[in-house]
Amino acid sequence: GTEKKSNLQRIGINHFQLPRGMTVAESIARLADDPRIEYIEPNYLFWPTAVPNDPNFGLQWGLRNTGQTVNGQAGRSGMDIKAVGAWNISRGNGSIVIAVIDTGADIDHGDIRPNLWVNPGELGGSSLSNWRANGVDDDNNGYVDDIVGWDFNFNVNDPRDLLDGHGTHVSGIAAAAGNNGVGITGVAWKARIMPLAVQDYNTGGLPIAAIVAALAYANKMGAHVINMSFGSNQYSRALEDAINQVNGAVMCAAAGNENRNNDAVPHYPSNFPKNNLIAVTAFNQNGAIAEFSNYGASTVDVSAPGANIISTVPGGGFGFLNGSSMACPFVAGLAALLKAKNGDLGAGQIVSKIVQTSGRQAGSPKPIAGRRVNALAALQSAGDGGDGGGDDGSSGCFVDTLREGSPQGNRR
Repeated sequence: GTEKKSNLQRIGINHFQLPRGMTVAESIARLADDPRIEYIEPNYLFWPTAVPNDPNFGLQWGLRNTGQTVNGQAGRSGMDIKAVGAWNISRGNGSIVIAVIDTGADIDHGDIRPNLWVNPGELGGSSLSNWRANGVDDDNNGYVDDIVGWDFNFNVNDPRDLLDGHGTHVSGIAAAAGNNGVGITGVAWKARIMPLAVQDYNTGGLPIAAIVAALAYANKMGAHVINMSFGSNQYSRALEDAINQVNGAVMCAAAGNENRNNDAVPHYPSNFPKNNLIAVTAFNQNGAIAEFSNYGASTVDVSAPGANIISTVPGGGFGFLNGSSMACPFVAGLAALLKAKNGDLGAGQIVSKIVQTSGRQAGSPKPIAGRRVNALAALQSAGDGGDGGGDDGSSGCFVDTLREGSPQGNRR
C-alpha cells in the first residue's frame, strides 16, 4: 500500500509515502526484516540553524553556551537563553522599537548604526542621507529635530554616549545588528534602538526628571519595549506615575546588583507591580544566580545572562561588563522577538509568556521566583497573529548635524 515518491538512484534510495492510517513506526516494524531492504528509516525533518556570522558570536555565551571559555571563565553547556533555536522562529524586524533609557548610545558604532531608530516625523520628506536639522519641531511632539532620539538631561537631540559607555553596551545586547559580519549580534537582530540619554555628566547619575521625561517620550513615540538598566532603593512617586502611564510597551527593569533581597528592601523601578513590567536579575555562565545579583521570591520575575557579557562600547569597539544591567536587555531583546512574531500580543501578554516559559534555575540558595529565560520556549508559545511588521531591509542612517549640548570639558 505504499506509494513510491522518488528514486534517488545515485545513492540507491527510494522514498515512499505511507498509506493513510499507517504510522512510521508500524511501517518500519513490518518492513525491517524484508531481505530486499538494506535499511529503512523515517524521512526525518531537519531545521535550519540560524547562527550569525558575527566574529565575536562565540564569546556570547548568553546566546549559545557550549561550555566555552570566555574572558578566562569556563561555562556550563546549555546555560543560555536558547537563542539559536529561537532565531529559527524569529530574528526580529525593523518595525519593532526598543527604547533604551540610559547613558545614550554610540550612534556611529558599526553594530548599532544599522539598527538605529529614525523618527520619520522629522525627516520632512527628505531621505536619510541628506537630512539636515532645520530647527523645527516637524512632528509637533515637543522636541525639535529629534531624528534619532533625545538627551533629556541636556535637552538636545544628541543622544550619544560620551561618558562611561553603559548605554552603548546595553543597546548592543538587545539589538546589535546580527549576521552583518561585524562584532556581535543582539538578541533581536533587526529591532530598532531608540537611544534616550538621561545621564548627568557632573555626577554620573540618572536624574528622575530626565528618566520620567524619557519614559513619556518612549510611550508617545510608540516604542514596543523600554529597557531600564538602572535603579535605586529610593521610592519616587514621579517615577511610579510615569511607569503607570506606560501601557503599550513592555518595560524591562534591572533588579539591582547589591546581593540583596528586593522583597525586604525595595528596588525601583523593578519593584513596581505592573503587569507589563518585568524585573530581571542575572545568572552566570554556569546557570546560577550571579553572586552580585539582587533576588526576591515575589519581586524578581526572571533571570538572564549578566556576568562576563561582551557587547558594544563607544568608539566602535567591544568589551565585557557584569550586572543585572546586562541581563535586562537580553529580556528586552526577547520581548522584541515576541512582538515581531505575533503583533497581536499585548505588553502584559508578552511579559506573561516570558515568565511562564522560563526554565529551571541552576542551584542557588537565593530565593527567587524568576527562572532562566528561554527564548525558544517563549517564541514557541507566541502563536501567530497580527503583523509584527516584517523586515523592512533598511540599514539605518548616518546623522551628522546633531547639536552637542553638554559642556565640552565634560565630553570624552
